[in-house]
Amino acid sequence: MQVGLVSKYDYMAAEMQIDLELSLSVGDRIHIIGVYTDFIQRVESMKHGGWPVKKGRAAQKVRVPAKYHVRAGDAIELLPPTDGDEDAASGSGLGLWGNRLK
Repeated sequence: MQVGLVSKYDYMAAEMQIDLELSLSVGDRIHIIGVYTDFIQRVESMKHGGWPVKKGRAAQKVRVPAKYHVRAGDAIELLPPTDGDEDAASGSGLGLWGNRLK
């Protein structure tokens, strides 16, 4: 389920700004999908208006740290919670880009 779109990316801080369409909370698993982007990560922290928040609501702009480079227009999808490595498909033994997990 799509919860928002990336509107900006600050490469110096490795943070993406997300325009939320639905609510998003710290601890949620998200899938970032775009033309050149496709990875899964957990929301470690979130800021709104420069202040740390635990939950962002619809129509807010929040800043979330990004594991990898993202681009404006990338979609943010909410995934069900699960244990284990965020980048790997469950039980595959492979991480992002097909690298073997240790």
